[in-house]
Amino acid sequence: IDAWVDCMSYLRDDENMTKFRLKPNEVLEIVITGAEQMKAQAPDLLEELAFCIGGINERYEDYGEKPALTLVLR
Repeated sequence: IDAWVDCMSYLRDDENMTKFRLKPNEVLEIVITGAEQMKAQAPDLLEELAFCIGGINERYEDYGEKPALTLVLR
């Protein structure tokens, strides 16, 4: 998951960490369908994902940028 965190931390840079490039005010939605089932079967995984997204967004804020990720549970 460390590599994923690193890649998601450079969505607005020219580092070529991902094929996605966000504009300054653009946000990437990470959508989890079947979230209730995931909570029941793998609650630690969902909790870790939410924790990592929060940490990634803090990195963006530390550099004076708006958060880049949002987690949507469906």
